[in-house]
Amino acid sequence: MIGIGLTRPRGPRISRLMVFCGGGAATLLTWHGGLFVVHGVLVEAGVAAVEPDLAALTAWYLYLWGPWFIVGGLAFAWATALHVRQREERGKLRLYGAVGALGALALSVASTATGVG
Repeated sequence: MIGIGLTRPRGPRISRLMVFCGGGAATLLTWHGGLFVVHGVLVEAGVAAVEPDLAALTAWYLYLWGPWFIVGGLAFAWATALHVRQREERGKLRLYGAVGALGALALSVASTATGVG
């Protein structure tokens, strides 16, 4: 719904919400895919070890899922940037996008640090 919402002109309140969520989605998807790829590279290089049951999944995450998450995150970032570019209140919308992106990153780091994610 957020991706579709970014492609249509909206009122100021909805536009701010779309940019906030688009920035957050772009950050979370790119971050998540990047973690998949980095972890996969470390396992393939022998720097990190995983349980034998999970070793077969590492290649799937490295070569398939990680890159697709990154592509999805970049697509959200592109859609959000295009949406902001078409609006008159660009400065304020950029702030909402940055807050959404930083909030999503902080949430992801906090959940990883606490062992939840």
